Amino acid sequence: MGRTILWLAGGAVVLLTAAALSTVYWNVIWDASNRWGNFASVLGLFLSVAGFLGTLAALWATRNEQLRTRNAVLEAIRRASSVTMAMTAEELERDIEDFERAIYDKSWVRAAEKCSDAIRRIGDLQEHSFFDENEKSELPRAFDDLGIVKKYVVRYKISTASPSGSFDSERLDKITKGLELARRFRRKFRMVGVEYEQR
Repeated sequence: MGRTILWLAGGAVVLLTAAALSTVYWNVIWDASNRWGNFASVLGLFLSVAGFLGTLAALWATRNEQLRTRNAVLEAIRRASSVTMAMTAEELERDIEDFERAIYDKSWVRAAEKCSDAIRRIGDLQEHSFFDENEKSELPRAFDDLGIVKKYVVRYKISTASPSGSFDSERLDKITKGLELARRFRRKFRMVGVEYEQR
């Protein structure tokens, strides 16, 4: 209790002394606060502007870094997609070539299997966005053409007791067009992959 009273008394003395000095030296304190107060205000303004500009610069740098990272990720995705597309087009080409060999060997079941594989690979190619408008229209047409060829093989070659050795020329033409398409896509995606590697 005694210490509390001493602390209160000491605080009161300090406050009274400060008040007395401020009244005695009021003009000196007023002049100093005017002179240094204005300087402190101006300095505070400059520091605020500098801090704001620093924040804007940091935001700009962060945004640029995010854009660089995003572009690098997109490029990696495109590169991986082009490799995948080239492999799919190559497998499509191989399936169609195997289909042609099966026709010449009169191995109709194998021909139907290879035709199914080629149809599936065209479906895989259709999921990607690397194609121009003309190519986008060619893929569904090739998909439908191979479907027609497969039905022909199943109906007239596999399901028939003694199928003829010849193959319908119109349907063979569809196979040739499918092969040309696969080769064109394979070249295109290999070129895209080379372009990415040269960057």
